[in-house]
Amino acid sequence: VHGKGSMKYENVRVGINSRLDTLQAAILLPKLHAFPKEDDHRNRAAQRYTEALKDKFHTPVVRSGYHSSFGYFTLRAENEAERTRAIDTLKAAGVPSIIYYPCPLHLQKVYAPLGYQVGSLPVAEKLAKTVFSLPMHGYISDETIDYICKVLQKL
Repeated sequence: VHGKGSMKYENVRVGINSRLDTLQAAILLPKLHAFPKEDDHRNRAAQRYTEALKDKFHTPVVRSGYHSSFGYFTLRAENEAERTRAIDTLKAAGVPSIIYYPCPLHLQKVYAPLGYQVGSLPVAEKLAKTVFSLPMHGYISDETIDYICKVLQKL
């Protein structure tokens, strides 16, 4: 991946990787027809997650007049210890979760010349320590969501 360092989310070069060759386009074109249905399913899944988890975690908010395709369903715990506990509990129950951005961009090596230090962007730094994402895709079942929520509600 362009600009990727030795660790998965470490960026060492700024750049864009936006190739889409003809073969990839041909494969993806039929998928466009399924997108509205998958998008609707993701939104229903997000509503189900939110209803079940809104009293336990900070859930995503989509402002009125806006739309999300919910590429991820990301929760925010109160602190890093709570996030770790949630992730460990999910793992023990066979549920995958992921921290997509463990290091905020301003603290990546590639941006060191800009002079940002720990504490420069406290909100970004707090989010990097407290957010994690649950399984989300266009075909996730209500039963799967209910199971995941049940696991998290036991915390």
